[in-house]
Amino acid sequence: MAKCEKCGEKVKGLFDVTDFDEYGVEVGRSYCEKCYGIWKEEEMVRIENKAEKDRSMEEKRVVMKKSLEEMIIVTTDKMENKHIEKYFGFISAEVVLGTGIISESLAGISDIFGKESKAFDKKINTSKNIILQKLKVRCAELGGNAVIGAKYDLETIGKNMIMAVLSGTAVHIV
Repeated sequence: MAKCEKCGEKVKGLFDVTDFDEYGVEVGRSYCEKCYGIWKEEEMVRIENKAEKDRSMEEKRVVMKKSLEEMIIVTTDKMENKHIEKYFGFISAEVVLGTGIISESLAGISDIFGKESKAFDKKINTSKNIILQKLKVRCAELGGNAVIGAKYDLETIGKNMIMAVLSGTAVHIV
């Protein structure tokens, strides 16, 4: 006779289920009819709780996306027709991008002919977009809806790295 893994009762027929241990590793378990019923109820509650958590996370994601789209970033220390309700303090976002061998080569050719380097332009615009999003997220995480006194800085690191930094003060405006 086999034993139920939950209560230890010896029974002829067991219900085999796929479950997860405390580390999230999939394991096979065998339960008696009574313990299987309890496990099934617990599993249904767990599934419902996960679905509710997923819905809640999706709602938060939608709200965050909307707030990021509406967020204002200005270089001045105040905004016309807006009142700063709360200051959250200094925030910054950084990104370091490699320019790559191809970009370096194309830039060298552009330099020879005195033309604009589209490869580097693309890298700079990419870095700007990344740090704008990072700064907005950091501001929103603090409860802000705007950044004042924004400053953008671009530096080269070594021969083939670009570092972009965007900083400012996170605030909540009304």
